[in-house]
Amino acid sequence: MPDRAQSEVVGATLLLGIVVISVGVAGAYGLSAATSWTDTPRADVDDEVRTDGIALTHQGGDALASDDLRLIVRVDGSETSLSWADGTLTGGDTWFDPGDEWRVSREYAPDSVVAITLVHEPSNRVVVDVETNPTAPTGVVGDGGKVDARDTEGEIPGGTGDGGETSLRVRIDDLTDRDTDNPYYVVSYDAPVANDSFDHVEVEFDSGWDAETGTRTDETERGSVSFRGGYGQNEEYTITVRTYYTTDTGGTVVGRTRTITDRADAANPTNDDLSESGSPSLDPSTTITDRSDPERTDVRYRFDYEVDTNGNYQQVLLGVVNRNNDGGTAVEFHEQANRGRTVGVEYGTETEYKVTILVFDADGAVADTKTRFDEADGGDEGPPGRGAESP
Repeated sequence: MPDRAQSEVVGATLLLGIVVISVGVAGAYGLSAATSWTDTPRADVDDEVRTDGIALTHQGGDALASDDLRLIVRVDGSETSLSWADGTLTGGDTWFDPGDEWRVSREYAPDSVVAITLVHEPSNRVVVDVETNPTAPTGVVGDGGKVDARDTEGEIPGGTGDGGETSLRVRIDDLTDRDTDNPYYVVSYDAPVANDSFDHVEVEFDSGWDAETGTRTDETERGSVSFRGGYGQNEEYTITVRTYYTTDTGGTVVGRTRTITDRADAANPTNDDLSESGSPSLDPSTTITDRSDPERTDVRYRFDYEVDTNGNYQQVLLGVVNRNNDGGTAVEFHEQANRGRTVGVEYGTETEYKVTILVFDADGAVADTKTRFDEADGGDEGPPGRGAESP
């Protein structure tokens, strides 16, 4: 009896121990799972892929540290070098908080396939995973980005002439130096006049915040004006081109008006073709070559161009424009119609540039252009949509 009683006590004790251990293991597992769940962020992020770039908006949930985010972008199946650091984050800090927007400027063909994956690396959680065709920019004024141009017609006073004014054409080249915070626009226009009461063209630059503004006037119906702001890159500007006509009493009235809203981000809001019969044009032999040296952080592009002037030529602009606020920008004007010229800056390799040639006709309007979007890495090869040249 004593031996059996002792065995029952020992058995009960062992059983209790097994239960305690089992409960402890289960509790530890549950605690671990709860901790892991807590460390995995929950964020609702809305994505927008447009022909002029990508925007991600934090709709709610946990704040995400920028250093913890890894961005993967593929265009037509080929991975690009785009990273989270290439974009601009609102909010004034390095946290992607609810209500913040992350935006990057790129140019995608409407029929391309853009895939975006945003990963929170500490938890390996996929925050965004989308594959879509880019859409055209929306036409909502005041929401940032670009909007469609708005045209209006006013009263045009009488005068001698055929009265056959056609629509006002406007081309805007955005050459903003994002790194030094200097908005820079070249606005070309063509406003065939209705009659000899035409007086002048006015181009107004206005911002929706405390940035520099200005108005430029020109007495010719075709030409260009430029605007350089002291600060305000990536902010919204409204650019308005107006034609003015004189009245019988000596005053002036507005004839045609075109208004375009754009963000000063080195991406063109409109590329109207202002070429005419006899306009200067770039010869097909013109090339733009990446000669950058990443090891020395030197950004260098070689322009070998030839312009068929047709006797109607003023100058060319050679631009090496950083698009991501992490490299220098250089712009040069040259009167020579054909030459080889290397243009560059001392920092900003391995990030994307808009490299462009603008050809100005004798009236001062941009009549032809050649542009490539390229990562300044010294090579001319790249995935689809990058390193490409456009007419």
